Amino acid sequence: MDKTAPPPAYELDVAPDGDRWRYRKRWTSGLRRFLPALWHATDDAGLKLLRQQERR
Repeated sequence: MDKTAPPPAYELDVAPDGDRWRYRKRWTSGLRRFLPALWHATDDAGLKLLRQQERR
C-alpha cells in the first residue's frame, strides 16, 4: 500500500501588516479553489494557531 500523505487542502499566505499579521488561505482542491482568497487580520497568537492547523 502507498502510505504517502495527501496533498494539503490549502496554502497559507502570511504577510506583515503593521503590528499585526494578515493571512489568506488559497484552496488547492474542491470548488473553493475557484473562489477569491480574501485577506484576514490576526495577531501573533492567531498566527501560531494557524501554523499548527496547517501541519495537520
